Formats: sequence, structure tokens, C-alpha cells
Amino acid sequence: MLDDDQGTYFNYNRSIYAFKQGYDFKLYPGGMRNRFFLYVLRGPDKHELYRIDKDEGQLSDIMLTTVDGLEEHREVGREMAAEYTAFAAKVARPDLVAPPVDMDAARGPSRLLAHEGEPRGETRFQDQYGWANDFFVDLGPDGAEWPIETTKGGRYRVNIRCHLDADLPRTLVLSSYKGKEVKALLPPAITKELPVADRVKRKEVYFRKWAEVTVEGLVIPPGSRTLGIVGPPEKGCRSKRFRLQEKFKLRLTDGCLVDS
Repeated sequence: MLDDDQGTYFNYNRSIYAFKQGYDFKLYPGGMRNRFFLYVLRGPDKHELYRIDKDEGQLSDIMLTTVDGLEEHREVGREMAAEYTAFAAKVARPDLVAPPVDMDAARGPSRLLAHEGEPRGETRFQDQYGWANDFFVDLGPDGAEWPIETTKGGRYRVNIRCHLDADLPRTLVLSSYKGKEVKALLPPAITKELPVADRVKRKEVYFRKWAEVTVEGLVIPPGSRTLGIVGPPEKGCRSKRFRLQEKFKLRLTDGCLVDS
């Protein structure tokens, strides 16, 4: 909230909101601020208000005072509480879901990352919530899937980043809506986290040096809405990323999809 000497780029009337990081969204702890006031929702019905232009250390909670002269400020706190609750309700809408991957948008390869997909059954993320850099663990018969959309369809070469803790190769199966299954044989590959110089442990999953396998011939018909992946019944299969390089467009000829 720095002053702008020119007075033309900064809007002093705007509000800035903050929420606690987490998959299970709650209104608290959280808050909002403007040029003069900081409102904090510390817990259920635990409201705090500070005059930050005069109380930079946030030592005097206006909502706890009973001084008559501050009633106007306490009314500001109640108004900010209502505004914060209304704004948070927009953020926490249960109907908001990850948008589908548009397979027609990119000229180059399309990347489907594990944390953008949905694990099914016993398949899970390494972290509880599937943060960035996360991957599928115990990718088995229940598999996982990504929401996609395409009006053109295509035939793809797929590069898979994976890990397989096994003595023998295992089969991975990819399929799309009404598309033929494509099988990839994963060789045993024990991968490790890449060393980092962090002094404080990160919340997100650390990067790994993944093994890579390429499979040809994945067909995604026009109108497909999901791309699914199924792993072997044995545990130990992990997967991070699928890179789809389109080889051919598809066209409908005599009721059949053919390469154009």
C-alpha cells in the first residue's frame, strides 16, 4: 500500500483480501484491508479491526474497545465484516471446478499434469490435496482422468513421465471417449527427488527426475470430454505428466474417423 506521488495509478478505495491457504476453504483466519483499516476474522464471531494508518503494529483492536468516540470505527468494522463475507462467498462457490483442457487451443503439444486431473478409487496424490508439482500415486485399475474438450479430435504421440517400483514392466492404458485404448509398457524405474537448497521445507511436492515412456496412436475423437488413464493392479506406479503431440487431424468419412 505505497503512496503514489503522481496520484494517478493507485486507487486508495480498493480493498485487498487474504485467506488462509488450504484445500478445505474456511472464512477464517482471513481478512481485508483498505488504506485506513485492517479487518481480521480470527475465528467464528471473532472480529478484529485496526486503524493501520495510526496503529502500524496492530496493537489496539477497535472491536474490543468500549470508547464511545470509536463507535463510528466499530461500525466500519461491521461493514467490512459483511463485505469480507460476501467476497469470500464468491471465492468458495462449490460449483466452481477446474476448466477442461482445450485440446484445440495450442499449436504445439498439450500437457496434462497430474494435479489438474482427478484420481479415482485408490489412486491418490502424493500430497493430501494435490498441489502444484504433485503426481498420482498407486495409479492402478481405478485410474484417473482429466476433463478435456475438442471439436476437431486428433491422433497423438504421448510422452509419459512416470515411476515404477517393480521388478518387471507393467502396462498403462490410456483412453478417451469412444476412442480406442492405447497401451504403454512401463519399464521399472525408481525415481528420486531433485536436491534443492531450501532452508524451510516447502508445502508443495518437490520436483523429481522422472523416467519417460512414449506411446503412439492415441486417438481422441471430436467431442471427447475426458481422457482417462488406468495403471497396473500392483502398487508402485506413479505418474506426473502426459505430453500429447498431435500427429494428425481427424475427419469424418463415410461414418468413420480417418486421418486428414
